[in-house]
Amino acid sequence: MLGEAETWVAVAFVIFVGVLIYYGVHTMVTGALDQRSARIRTDLDEARRLKEEAAALLAEYRRKQQTAEREAAGIVAGARAEADRLAVEARTRMDEFVARRTKMAETKIAQAEAQALADVRAAAAEAAVAAAEKILTQTVKGSVADDFIIINEPDVWMINLEDNTARHVIDPGPTFNCKLPVFALDPEMLKTKIGELEFGHELEFFRSNGAKRIDGPKLSFDTNYHELKIEDTVLILVEIVNTHVPVRIGYARGDKKYMIKYLLWDDQVSFKAAVFAKPDGVKIEEAK
Repeated sequence: MLGEAETWVAVAFVIFVGVLIYYGVHTMVTGALDQRSARIRTDLDEARRLKEEAAALLAEYRRKQQTAEREAAGIVAGARAEADRLAVEARTRMDEFVARRTKMAETKIAQAEAQALADVRAAAAEAAVAAAEKILTQTVKGSVADDFIIINEPDVWMINLEDNTARHVIDPGPTFNCKLPVFALDPEMLKTKIGELEFGHELEFFRSNGAKRIDGPKLSFDTNYHELKIEDTVLILVEIVNTHVPVRIGYARGDKKYMIKYLLWDDQVSFKAAVFAKPDGVKIEEAK
């Protein structure tokens, strides 16, 4: 048995192990393994910590990325909204500018038309007044000449163009309301409702008292004929269609007929104080 090689190998192995145990080699190996295990555990813990930190950083990065994307989307949306607002504001300002310029142009055109119309009316009025004055001077005789009257309340001047004389009357008041009956020369007419018919209110009087439209002779311009019956009197008013300016007014009562022809009618002539001033070149007599 001692001569076998396996026996001596076993003996040598036991002696080797005993020597290792005697010198504490197993303790040293165990300690080294424990240290190695501790280092591995520490490395694993460090790796786990680094992994967690990396995961936290990745989550933070993703959160910041999402926040940045939302902010970028908000900025883009805000920029688009601002661009739309500026476009709408620009269009609005342009429309307002065009409307303002158009209004200014229309106003200037209207002013020019009004001024031209006023100039034409003024020229026509002056020509008509001159013609009327000439006609009155040449044709009006006797007491009828007193019908040329200037009224500037409370002063009233009744002028006779034939002898250049005038009577001055002062309205005692207290209202100073000037009334101009159309048929003032007919005392009987003034006592009836027809006495309320005044110059400047002809069509209003006819309409308010139930006048009706009738057919009449054709003139050189379009006209309307109005007929109004009050008691035993028939009134006729002829007016221009578009402007409602009266051209003739008259009445018939029994065998009596009376007609007034308007030489001039214009309610747009600018006020001229000289027209209503005390007349010059006439001898004025103060009424008592």
